[in-house]
Amino acid sequence: MVGWSQLPPEIKQHVAKKLDFMSRHALKSTSYTNRLIVNSTSLYLPRIRFGYQRNRCLIVIYTGVERFLRWEFVEDDDDGDGGITVYR
Repeated sequence: MVGWSQLPPEIKQHVAKKLDFMSRHALKSTSYTNRLIVNSTSLYLPRIRFGYQRNRCLIVIYTGVERFLRWEFVEDDDDGDGGITVYR
């Protein structure tokens, strides 16, 4: 049986095109070669939602049916350092 490392780059790129956002991110973190392969393929995100209100920013990336990645950024200036808190 042939393992992932023995597959030609063209086949790996074809597989990477079919992966969702989080799976692509996981594959990128396994090796330098896999990072190059993932970065060389286009990424399709079906829907992105962005919202901003007062000191809060929300970014939601929908990666599939009932699957999404949510980031919330909140300005945290209670102690005067002008920091940002990120909730995932």
